[in-house]
Amino acid sequence: MQRNLRKRIGSALLTAVLLLGLLPATVWAEGEIDSFAELNAAINAVDTEGTISISTSIELTEDLVIPTGKTIILAGNGETAKITTSGQHTILVNGNLTIQNLSIAANMDKGYAPITVAADEAELYTDGMTLIN
Repeated sequence: MQRNLRKRIGSALLTAVLLLGLLPATVWAEGEIDSFAELNAAINAVDTEGTISISTSIELTEDLVIPTGKTIILAGNGETAKITTSGQHTILVNGNLTIQNLSIAANMDKGYAPITVAADEAELYTDGMTLIN
């Protein structure tokens, strides 16, 4: 009887571990992001789909690349959340990007865009995004 109970508990624990592995990357990627390095690391940590919460102002120090094959949601708090692009540093979309409740402040050099949809299959969606020049 005790042996069967141990097997059942072991099976339940194994099932729980396997189910945790199936959770989307959103659960692990969310959190306080307050620098370009943290934002870039969070995007790279997403396997295929993820939501990254931004509640502060982040200035790009190089291109922010959304890789092919990834679907990323950058979700701001709508008040202080802002990404500042500058010079030649752009948001380069090769995968799928949704920008929600977030301001994009563009301080670009002439001939450069704050957001560039670069790949053939790339998609950009906005929901409550404000573009400031």
